[in-house]
Amino acid sequence: MRNGVAGRVRRSVRLRTRLRDQRDWWAYRRTFTQSLARDIDQRRESDNCVVVHLYHVHLWPEISSHIRRLPDSALDVFITTPPEHLAAARAAVGADFRARLISVPNRGRDVLPFIKTARILEMAGYSAVLKLHSKESVHHPDAAGWFGRLLDQLLPADEALTEEVLKTLAVKGTGVIGPQDSYYPSRHYLSRNRDLIAELVGELYGPSRGTSIMDVRLPSLGYFAGTMFWARLDAISSVLSVAPQRFVGEGGQVDATMAHALERLFTFVPQIEGRSVYTMGQRGLRRVMVPGPPHAGRTGPLARSTDG
Repeated sequence: MRNGVAGRVRRSVRLRTRLRDQRDWWAYRRTFTQSLARDIDQRRESDNCVVVHLYHVHLWPEISSHIRRLPDSALDVFITTPPEHLAAARAAVGADFRARLISVPNRGRDVLPFIKTARILEMAGYSAVLKLHSKESVHHPDAAGWFGRLLDQLLPADEALTEEVLKTLAVKGTGVIGPQDSYYPSRHYLSRNRDLIAELVGELYGPSRGTSIMDVRLPSLGYFAGTMFWARLDAISSVLSVAPQRFVGEGGQVDATMAHALERLFTFVPQIEGRSVYTMGQRGLRRVMVPGPPHAGRTGPLARSTDG
């Protein structure tokens, strides 16, 4: 009898999980459409944009106070937030920056909402993006202080440094610019993420070249932990095509998910392809030197579903 009840419970849980997954996938497909890209293009006022994933709505005042440091020409702002937080986000954001709010399922942390939004923004004609999110981590010993430092480094009070960053982003060879305090070597927490990273690199560059990159190039690469950075959209375009189906449901995972793998690929891919990566902070804007020749040829985009 107990085994029968346990079996029914497991089947019920699996069914609910499948239904939730399908609901989330269809929500992304309905939201991020070519018509949305056309509408955004018609309203576009800048070549640069800011994308904020606002899960912890109470952090908006801190985020918005830093965004205000940008010149007006860089202020096309897009905010993603789960449906259950949409009303609170609207109330908090109000008319700030004439920001556009987009409701997205709570899946893929800040990464899935970003790649879907960024892909639409690239279609709409934007060239560069600042990726932010309302960071609260129970896994960092100084989460609140770290979050504030990352914001200060990405959006400094130093107007000259901000102008230098925007000019650097206008250069075709630029890839990603991130906070100096969050740049880590690839080996940082690599072991649990290595298999998924290798899978994605193999899809981008082919099995043979992917193996070479993982064995030879990977040790010299680095990434911006915390997934907040400036980037040229054409430098990370190949990473934006991952389908929602490849992101597992939220379960408080610490590592080894698609979101954690892409956190690294946002910087790995530009470095692999010879783009310039920079850190910014108290020391100003500094280029990260990465040895080895670029691997410019990709075999194709990352595996995705027909929803694009």
